[in-house]
Amino acid sequence: MCESIRDKVRRMLAEHFQILPEEIDDDQVLGEDLGFDGLTLQEVMLQIEDDLDLSLSDEELAHVAEMTVAELIKLVERKSNYLAKLFRNTASRAQCSAWRVMFSFRRVIRLIC
Repeated sequence: MCESIRDKVRRMLAEHFQILPEEIDDDQVLGEDLGFDGLTLQEVMLQIEDDLDLSLSDEELAHVAEMTVAELIKLVERKSNYLAKLFRNTASRAQCSAWRVMFSFRRVIRLIC
């Protein structure tokens, strides 16, 4: 099956700390408990926006440091709800791969134009 939005966000956070995603608790605060500074938050949020093909407003990004991991996941799922449903309901890995290719192609077209 495809990786869920929740798993992707947890994986991206874990990569920045070089830890396992399982070591991140949903109730940890990004800034306080995980120690994200402004630059790290920007990097992670840019990666999340790029990988999941979504856009977060400046207002939403301003409060990320005070969010828990669960709140960040809810925000990302809300912003990319159609993708989350698609990935969760996909019947096979091949279908999921086809959707990923389509969204990647869409991203490339946006960069070119």
